Amino acid sequence: MSELVVALDIGTTKVCTLVAEAQTGGVINLLGVGNVPCSGLRRGAVVDMARTVEAIIASVEMASAAAGVEIASVLVGVTGEHIASLNARGVAAVLSPEREVRRADVERVLESARLIVLPPDREIVHVLPRYFTLDGQEGIRNPVGMCGTRLEVDTHIVTGASALLRNIAVCVEKAGLTIEELILEPMASGEAVLLPAERELGVALLDIGGGTTDIALFRQGEICHSGVVPIGGTLVTRDVAAFLRTSLEEAERIKCEAGCAQPETLSGEAMIPYALLGSEGVGEGRAARGELAEVIEARCTEQMQLVRKELLRSNLFDALPAGIVLCGGGALLPGLPALTERLLGMPVRLGCVRAASAQAAGLTPPSFATAFGLIQWGAKRVMPGQRLRPKGILGRLRSWLPQGRLLSFF
Repeated sequence: MSELVVALDIGTTKVCTLVAEAQTGGVINLLGVGNVPCSGLRRGAVVDMARTVEAIIASVEMASAAAGVEIASVLVGVTGEHIASLNARGVAAVLSPEREVRRADVERVLESARLIVLPPDREIVHVLPRYFTLDGQEGIRNPVGMCGTRLEVDTHIVTGASALLRNIAVCVEKAGLTIEELILEPMASGEAVLLPAERELGVALLDIGGGTTDIALFRQGEICHSGVVPIGGTLVTRDVAAFLRTSLEEAERIKCEAGCAQPETLSGEAMIPYALLGSEGVGEGRAARGELAEVIEARCTEQMQLVRKELLRSNLFDALPAGIVLCGGGALLPGLPALTERLLGMPVRLGCVRAASAQAAGLTPPSFATAFGLIQWGAKRVMPGQRLRPKGILGRLRSWLPQGRLLSFF
């Protein structure tokens, strides 16, 4: 059995589309890639719908042509400052006469966990079961088939602003696509870069994008906390542009070619030529690489201080023996892993996509973590016994996009 899976990663700086064939047993065959610049979002929120739709169309067409298939529906990653999370517990009685837990019982207990009070402008994106408890026995991963009378579930619930989620959905619909599922981006990235042992022990994933740094904490194999810090690679680029008095495009080039988050590791007084605002070409401006690194270090330090606050707020700061894994395009900044390790006081590694199919296609860099993670998330659908279908944000998306076929799995 196989199924076509299409991932759409709509970021602050780029839109990436991956097309893959997912087979039973978790085998993924990548068919096509489309990666184009995008300037229609800011910190995960749409600020220019026309540019966002244009980038989505270009990315999807590129991937479709490479794969030789028509693309109609996609898995879409979501992020942004508006994303929030909480943990909730649900309880339900086992109704079968034999007291055997059935899938309907699991659906009811998960539905009971959804009964939380939310402001009218917010929607539930995910209800993720962490573990089940049956008649007092905790830590059950899948209770179906077990016997008992009282079923409980501990869940991680992710919510988002309805209007901002709708804007993303409308952009996808205007590009001629339907949404199969909205997926929190750091959860998708975790599928691609985290080791099972890390997820079991306790690990923090930092997905550093252009507009935000997404945080997801995993323990005992499941997500237990998620959050967003409103600093990403674009803000570092803006600092560089202001310091050098140059364009954002030139600042991005300089950051990628000569940027560093650890000034003390640089030797000598290497000078960087660049184009000043209004100048004809490179060479009219010159800056010391060490001074540039100090500017970058200051912003990255602020970023990691905010990450530290979020980790402390989770009450799990001291329960992450596997440390921190960095992914996303912003994680490629030289010196950032070492700076993060020094500021947060725990081991840090760079998270590259581990799947063999990604390695064969050259998609191992951390910048492809979300897109490939969406593929892996979707691939679970062809495996028997995976995920159920909750209600929530996708129920309302059906009313917004009446022609779409919107499914939600967890």
